[in-house]
Amino acid sequence: MNGANAWLLNFGAGLRAAIGIHDLVYTFYHPETCEVPESPSHRRRTLLWRRHPLPVWDLRTWLDGDAGDAWPYAAVVGYRGCGRQPQEYGALRLAAPPLKVRLEDEDLCPLPEPAARWREVASCCFGWRRQPMPVLDLQRMFQRRAAPASLPVVSDLPLLRDAPPEPVPG
Repeated sequence: MNGANAWLLNFGAGLRAAIGIHDLVYTFYHPETCEVPESPSHRRRTLLWRRHPLPVWDLRTWLDGDAGDAWPYAAVVGYRGCGRQPQEYGALRLAAPPLKVRLEDEDLCPLPEPAARWREVASCCFGWRRQPMPVLDLQRMFQRRAAPASLPVVSDLPLLRDAPPEPVPG
């Protein structure tokens, strides 16, 4: 049997996912966060950790729009960007402390509903205690950029190559 240890993360309302065993860096109990105005609802908070502001992902809000009650925990997670970039950090809103679990290769299963949303943030899914357990792709989650509603979408802007050349001063 092949498998790996992981951290089970509880986001409340029966919503759970896993991250790699080495991805969890620190857990806060009743973290102090600040609101970031005009940011997406699932990333509306920031957490100060080691003098650095970290974006806080609220997976429950992102999946179903329900922020739920006050959240007693936050997990600082680490991930690597592309290539040889240094490790980067973010935080996840949690309803309970992380739990160490073992995920086995033969327990691979389809992503739960809404599968299209899960595909945007999860790399795969395992069955754990008869429940689907998506494995979060932290790099994909934290490096995805949402354009603010007040800015035009890039595809709506004229391309530079289509612009007339500027006159050369003579």
